[in-house]
Amino acid sequence: MPSKDRSSSPAKSKTPLIIGGIIGGSVLIGLFCCVCPVGLYFLLGLGARKQQQELAKDVEEQLPMKVAAEELIREYTDNEPRAKKTYTGKVVQVEGIVARIVEGRVELKSGKRADFWTVDCYFDDRNAMPSVSKGSSVRVKGICEGRDSIDARINIRKCKLVN
Repeated sequence: MPSKDRSSSPAKSKTPLIIGGIIGGSVLIGLFCCVCPVGLYFLLGLGARKQQQELAKDVEEQLPMKVAAEELIREYTDNEPRAKKTYTGKVVQVEGIVARIVEGRVELKSGKRADFWTVDCYFDDRNAMPSVSKGSSVRVKGICEGRDSIDARINIRKCKLVN
């Protein structure tokens, strides 16, 4: 009885499978690159908006650490790591003299003539700006972000004027 040699059966070509895999993979990569970033940006945008709302709520509800602009500047120039630990991410109420008013921002100076450091207070509500004038003393409440990495500025965000 002759035995059938199974090794002599015609070999099936794997080429269509390989080509299909390449095409399918390319389509999936294309969809991932085009669609996912849009969804990711959308989700990140929603998360950022919610975080901003929570920060604004924190500024209004939390009792601030009260500090004069001159004192805040002195602490950052004397011992920046300690000042970061004390103030960064915290709600602060800063009192100082307005050195300059820029759209959406008030710069408070230290009071020393030779000091070029400022406390920059960023306002979301631009309607608060007309009530401020250069040389006047103001109290501002907001979240301290610490020293700017480039300039001699200490940044306060989500600011509100305090009466």
